Amino acid sequence: MLTLTIVAAGGLVLAGAALQALARDGGGPVEPLLPPTELLARRNGAPRPAGVPGPERSTTVSHRFISNMLLALAGGVVLVVTQAFAPPVVAWIAFGVTGVGVLLLIVATALAPGRGNVQRTLDAVAGVLAAWTIVETLVFSGMLMVWLTFGAAAAIVAVAAAGLIVHELSTERVVHSLEDVRTHDRSMEALA
Repeated sequence: MLTLTIVAAGGLVLAGAALQALARDGGGPVEPLLPPTELLARRNGAPRPAGVPGPERSTTVSHRFISNMLLALAGGVVLVVTQAFAPPVVAWIAFGVTGVGVLLLIVATALAPGRGNVQRTLDAVAGVLAAWTIVETLVFSGMLMVWLTFGAAAAIVAVAAAGLIVHELSTERVVHSLEDVRTHDRSMEALA
């Protein structure tokens, strides 16, 4: 009974964290998207334009990053569990965390705006892995189930890592485009 309670709590924590992150800011950035030149001007100390709310310096964390971190955490926990506990305990924890918990996380973030095609594909793969985890923990037993669970959890961690890498690459692309605008503005000032 204690194992079932732990499993249910793990699934609810994952789903709750995802829903809270999405509900906090409606799934999008807190501040409106601004053109790169205006972002650079604000970064260089220009006053905030009229009608743009928020503090002078704010940081937002995207729901893509949060969902991928939760996915990596769930997979990592189950990876450790497969090596630390007996097969019946592994089955229930994997069923709750990387099965039901990840499936709830994917459902909670499925309709979030701004996820992109690559992230939605990674979400679909994670959803298939979560469904597989549910099936394999109920159908198989013993060490076969433990190693299948280990493989599924490792794949979930790999999907989460891929999602984090894609998120970081898109963030880097924005930073480099801002740097290019700054370099272009400096070269134009030098010519003037």
